[in-house]
Amino acid sequence: MAHENNSWCAPVGIAWQRVRNERPDIDLYVDDQHHPGAAGSNLAANVILTTIIQKSYESEFFHTLPEETARYLQNVAQETVLDNLELIGIGTQQDNP
Repeated sequence: MAHENNSWCAPVGIAWQRVRNERPDIDLYVDDQHHPGAAGSNLAANVILTTIIQKSYESEFFHTLPEETARYLQNVAQETVLDNLELIGIGTQQDNP
């Protein structure tokens, strides 16, 4: 749908799957296993921010997460976006939103 509407798509699902594969010890959900917990929300927010700014950044905001976990999630988010710019609709449009 994003491509049909000349929009970007933040690849949260791709990042989420990578974390689940690489670091199953990081619980991305709250207890109901349907809604994102602190780690899942952090990951999604970092993917969305990277999609918008289209560059790497470093944040000192860890919320309730251990610093190592927050930095890992930030790196996964940035790599997921920046390695998939064409897939998510960035770099394929003449005028980006």
